[in-house]
Amino acid sequence: MRQYGMIGYLRVSKPINCIIEPKIAQVKFRDLRVAQPWPELKAFADTFDMDAIEEIKYIHVPYAVILIKACDKWRAEHNGEMPANFAQKQEFKAAIKASCKFVVAENFDEAMNAVFDCYKKNEVLPDSVANIFNTFSDQMSSSKEPFWLMVRALKQFFDDEGRLPVQGVIPDMISLPEYYLNLQKIYLAKSDADTTILRTHVDKYTTEAGIDKITPEELTMFVRNNL
Repeated sequence: MRQYGMIGYLRVSKPINCIIEPKIAQVKFRDLRVAQPWPELKAFADTFDMDAIEEIKYIHVPYAVILIKACDKWRAEHNGEMPANFAQKQEFKAAIKASCKFVVAENFDEAMNAVFDCYKKNEVLPDSVANIFNTFSDQMSSSKEPFWLMVRALKQFFDDEGRLPVQGVIPDMISLPEYYLNLQKIYLAKSDADTTILRTHVDKYTTEAGIDKITPEELTMFVRNNL
C-alpha cells in the first residue's frame, strides 16, 4: 500500500489462479478434428453419399461431415497435403462452396464459416496449452494440487498420443436430429475413451502424491475444457 497525502493505492496479487472452466463468452472453441478424424468419425462421414442423397437430407448434413469430406477430397488431389498458404486456403474454401448442389444450403454456409478447423493439426498444441506446459513445469512436476496433477497427466497424454484428448462437446449445427445425435455420440465416445487413458495417469500421480483420487466429474470437466 502506498499513500501520498490524499492519494494512495493498494495492490493485491495472487501468484497463480487456476481456472478449469473459464466460461469465455467471447470465444467458442470447436474441437471437431475434421482434418484428422479417428476411424469411427471417418466411417460416419463415409455413410453420406453427397451425389445420391435427396435434397432434404443433403441440406441437413452436419457441417462437420462436409468438412471431413472436403479435406479428404483436397488431400486426394494434392499429394495428401492440406492447404499450406493463403491462396490454397482461399481455393479450398471456394471448392466447398462450389461443391454445394443447391442455391440455399445453410449447412454449407456453416462449413465455410468453420473452414479454419480444417487447418488445425492434432500434433500442434494450442498456444494456451503450450504456454502452461512451458511456463509451469515446476508446478507440474512438484505440486500436489489436483489441478497441476491433471495438467501433468495431460502433458503425458499428449506425449504418448501426439494429440490432446477429444473434448466430446460439439457446437449446434444445422442437421437432422438423427444425424446430430449420432455425431454427438461419436464425439462423446471418443472423449470418454481418452478420459479413461488420462485417468490412468491421474491415478498414478495422485497415488504418488498421497492425496485422494480426483473425481470423475472433476476429470470430465477438465477434459471438456482442455483447449
